[in-house]
Amino acid sequence: MYKSGQCAAILTEMGDSTYYNILNLSDEDSNNHTYTEFPLFQENKASRLSPLFLSFVISGQSRNKERVLMFLDWIQSSQENYRLFRYGLEGRDYNLVNQSVSMLQTSESLDDMFVNWYGGKAIMNMELEDPYWMGDRSQDSTQQWEEVCKNTEYPPHSGFLPDYNAAYNCFNTRRSTYNETLMRMKSRQYQQEDSEKYIEKMKKAGTDAFVQGIQQQLDQWRKENMQ
Repeated sequence: MYKSGQCAAILTEMGDSTYYNILNLSDEDSNNHTYTEFPLFQENKASRLSPLFLSFVISGQSRNKERVLMFLDWIQSSQENYRLFRYGLEGRDYNLVNQSVSMLQTSESLDDMFVNWYGGKAIMNMELEDPYWMGDRSQDSTQQWEEVCKNTEYPPHSGFLPDYNAAYNCFNTRRSTYNETLMRMKSRQYQQEDSEKYIEKMKKAGTDAFVQGIQQQLDQWRKENMQ
């Protein structure tokens, strides 16, 4: 929002408005505008990541599909198996105290431990997950998941995957224009007149036709999948 009363909009992540406004405080030339967040969902809920964001994919050409599924089922079949995969060996990688996993003092950081393996998140099971400690720091994924469920929603078009082939050139131009604008914001170089330039560049890139094409695909997807 500019002092003149004009507005410019950009899709970004929650919390970015605070970051940009802090930058404005140190830039004398940027005190004519401020950033305000408008949620895309009712009740100020954030968009939840797709279930496919962290997931296992088994190649159709794999000769061991059944063995992979057996292994995944084995991990989830008992608390003991789950702890082995998530935390390592009890007594060597962790200790179990009052049903809470306590990381050994020899661990220098969370990066040293099994539990922090990024790919491991794909098999996390909130019914089997344990609270765990490293020193005086506690991690409770169950509580975090409860907060996620309370404050987020899956977008109604989560399964929609648009085909960008017909608008690839337009997409590339829009993306480069967006990235250029974002960098100007982060470097405190973005001014009111830049909004008009940004809109004009997007129009020249064929934005209207791009939006219309994707909207047609979305309408067709909704017709087929949202009965």
